[in-house]
Amino acid sequence: MMNRKSVGFSLVLLLFVSIVSAKQTQKAAPKYLSAIKTQQQFDTLKRIYYRGRLAAIPHMMFVIDREKNKVYYVNSKQYTFHTDFIYSNYLSLERGSKFYENNYLKNDRRFILGTVAFQPSVNKYTFEFWEGDLISANLIELTDHLLQDSFFQPLSYKPNSLRQEQESASLTSLPKVFESDIEGERSYEAINQGEAIGILRLIEQDPPERHFEHDDIVMFKQVPVSLLPIS
Repeated sequence: MMNRKSVGFSLVLLLFVSIVSAKQTQKAAPKYLSAIKTQQQFDTLKRIYYRGRLAAIPHMMFVIDREKNKVYYVNSKQYTFHTDFIYSNYLSLERGSKFYENNYLKNDRRFILGTVAFQPSVNKYTFEFWEGDLISANLIELTDHLLQDSFFQPLSYKPNSLRQEQESASLTSLPKVFESDIEGERSYEAINQGEAIGILRLIEQDPPERHFEHDDIVMFKQVPVSLLPIS
């Protein structure tokens, strides 16, 4: 029969072994892969985005380095943002607004930054970009070509803004999945429900050239890269 000290020691030992095992598993996973050839490889690098109570979206980030003509499927359990991966692996020295402008707004960008996700409601894999990305049709087409050649399942393009949808309209042979296909009849999704009192402002500029007050309620044509607390 085990005494309290023995039980306590066993629990500590079990916890230690679990922590070591988790760290070894994390170390064993690669920082990135140049191709995803199996479901197991996707599962190794993916993370889960929970969209409400019923939708779990497995996804991973990708980085296309046009200078090296290379695709990086990023270990998205290890890196939170594209820039975390790029800076940690010394792919670029650009920081802040300069990196943002050169790689989200310009057509002659070095990096194409996006996400591959599995959409369970339509049973398809998609590739997509941040909704504020001003990506052009030729870069969407290039991304499709490079990803289709290195991913184990067919991919469809998922536009995340009206501009991205309009930009890809000329790519008639590109398979597409729209938000309406995924969400059905839902017209909008409230991320945080609540009430606020303030001044409603519609912002056309990108980026906005003004200072916002704490009681402003702001509607953007393009999603801002950063924003101070507002109503």
